[in-house]
Amino acid sequence: MAKEKKKLMIPFTYGEEEMLSYSDYNYSENAVNSRKIFWDIEENKKADDWAYKPRVTIDFYNNNPNPNYESEMIEYNHKTNEIQTRKDLGRYIEVDYTIWKENYEFKDTLIITGMSLGRSAANFNLQSTINNKNYNLFMTDIVDLIQKATITQGKINGRWTFVKRGSNYGVKLIETL
Repeated sequence: MAKEKKKLMIPFTYGEEEMLSYSDYNYSENAVNSRKIFWDIEENKKADDWAYKPRVTIDFYNNNPNPNYESEMIEYNHKTNEIQTRKDLGRYIEVDYTIWKENYEFKDTLIITGMSLGRSAANFNLQSTINNKNYNLFMTDIVDLIQKATITQGKINGRWTFVKRGSNYGVKLIETL
């Protein structure tokens, strides 16, 4: 009996559904998702759930403490209380940072915006003209793209899908439109 092929699962950020880079998820889809974020359900975006605690810094030239420390502490305490209240009232909910979706195809015009090098991959950076989402295209797929596609001012109109190379994820052109 033939072994059933495992479906490719793609990591995305919660809410924005941007594709994650290796440094953002760095664990397999079978691992427990330990990275959590707070989501603002009223504004439908990642919550502003932090506040910088002011430091009593010394001005080394004049040997004076930070003159704004007390006002910064008042602002910090106010912000911290506001965040906790929003959590208590259910406006901020804790969610997994990463969501895994089954691979799919999509139609889009992607613009080549640059190149990037990782530890084990060289990529072309692409950006959607429809929703401004960012994608990676592996250099191994660029030859196929150049042979198949008409590239006009850095734009490629086509049907795309996701691929995995080693620990990294990217997009691949299926056909031009």
